[in-house]
Amino acid sequence: MISPPLAVVVIPTLNEAAHIGRVLAELASETTGWPIYVIDGGSVDGTCDIVQTVAVGRGDITLLNNPQRSQAHAVNLAARIAAELGATYLIRVDAHAHYPKGFLRGIVQTLEQTPVDSVVVPLIAVSEGDSWQKAAGLLQQSWLGHGGAQHRRQRASGLVRHGHHAAFRLSAFLALGGYDTGFSANEDAEFDARLIAQGGKIFLQSRWPVGYLPRATIRKTWAQYQRNGYWRAQTVLRHGQVSMRQLVPPVFAATLLGTLVFGVAWPPAFLVWLCAGCGIGIASFMAAGAKLDSAARIAALATVMHFGFGLGFLSALISHLRATPRSQPKRVFQ
Repeated sequence: MISPPLAVVVIPTLNEAAHIGRVLAELASETTGWPIYVIDGGSVDGTCDIVQTVAVGRGDITLLNNPQRSQAHAVNLAARIAAELGATYLIRVDAHAHYPKGFLRGIVQTLEQTPVDSVVVPLIAVSEGDSWQKAAGLLQQSWLGHGGAQHRRQRASGLVRHGHHAAFRLSAFLALGGYDTGFSANEDAEFDARLIAQGGKIFLQSRWPVGYLPRATIRKTWAQYQRNGYWRAQTVLRHGQVSMRQLVPPVFAATLLGTLVFGVAWPPAFLVWLCAGCGIGIASFMAAGAKLDSAARIAALATVMHFGFGLGFLSALISHLRATPRSQPKRVFQ
């Protein structure tokens, strides 16, 4: 009789050909024997071919299709598989990141030694790739980019309310119905809000920071943060929890849009734009280590990131106030 695995690893993917091979190689440095499920949402860039090539000769990597495409569906599918296999823990790995050697065993060890339901880790942006991706990394390493978020910088381990998801006690994840598949982003924060409301505990393990690879273009950065802003607002509307750093981008976007309209009749209103530009410029210059070319890219990315998040957040609030049926989340385990 085959013994059930202690843990199951899930890697949601969608067009991650540039990164999935490296991530699988990093995980392969640990001989845990735990099954790894790469659950793909319809990649068209060769991601699946890379996974199948790496999986040859290895019995621990399985590629599955995720027709619903979202990360929430992928992780929930892995949770059902893990339950069928009799696993105790579910580990979530992102394809767009770097993982330190020993990560899998270290995270599971934390769950075994700590009476908590979920373990989260610091998500530290890295500066590599072309000039824009390096600038994005520098931005997200600074306060201008992370806004003081606990899990986006190195800090002491301890209980938190939210963080970058690394692993779950499977029984706790299933008891809450898993991720809400109505959320196409921010499903992690929404889950954490439910977990905390039910008396669950989340532990930030700072010993195993994950290196995050930011989006490499302004267009992708805009799309990412506009989507994140929309679904962050949905989480706020559902659970009534919001921090000051999450309110800054929508206030920023609303102020700029308001002064744009008001400034047509009263041009001095455009001084608000000048002040905002000066503030972003100074913060970007500091984040770039006083390098002017990098500072210009950081300033552009910061503006796009915060304005995109703000517009996404505001659009969700407007949709809610108008009671439109647009993508209203439904708590469904699928």
